[in-house]
Amino acid sequence: MHQSSVRVYVAEAKMSMLIKKSVVIALLCSSFCLADVIRSQHGGYAFDFPQGWTLDRSQKDFRVVGPAKIELSELPLPQPPSGQSLELETRMLVQSIVMLWGTNSTGQTFDLSGKKWQGRAVVLDMPSQPKEAPRKIVAFVAKSGKQFRRFTFLIPTDQWQNNSQQYLAILRSLKFPD
Repeated sequence: MHQSSVRVYVAEAKMSMLIKKSVVIALLCSSFCLADVIRSQHGGYAFDFPQGWTLDRSQKDFRVVGPAKIELSELPLPQPPSGQSLELETRMLVQSIVMLWGTNSTGQTFDLSGKKWQGRAVVLDMPSQPKEAPRKIVAFVAKSGKQFRRFTFLIPTDQWQNNSQQYLAILRSLKFPD
């Protein structure tokens, strides 16, 4: 093989790899390119969801339902005492969920943030239920200024294992009013 044909082959291989990487990136981003902004009427905040998610208007509180029985809901709890830290508020929420629903820790914790807020998400295993697939619950606390918002994200275990970054991206998309 001549040196010029080797250069052409290497250049074609690099171009092919670049095209493949571009396609993968485009596929990963496509679900959020067609995102729907769903806003809480009472809380004033919003999240970006992939198409197919809907606000459950039959509920008094913020609850969004997606495919595969996935739900993101706000827990409208009273505000904690002034000066409460995000870490302590998250720990209290997780302990409450463990006591009420019998969940178990997975050891997964994520520090998340966005414009005007800091947050923490903790992943818990839901107890198994007859005739239902195993599920995870992601306890999410966001602090904007002195206000805390608390959410639960119920996700089938297989969906979490395959798409955890997509669900964390939904949480990261949280927006508070200016």
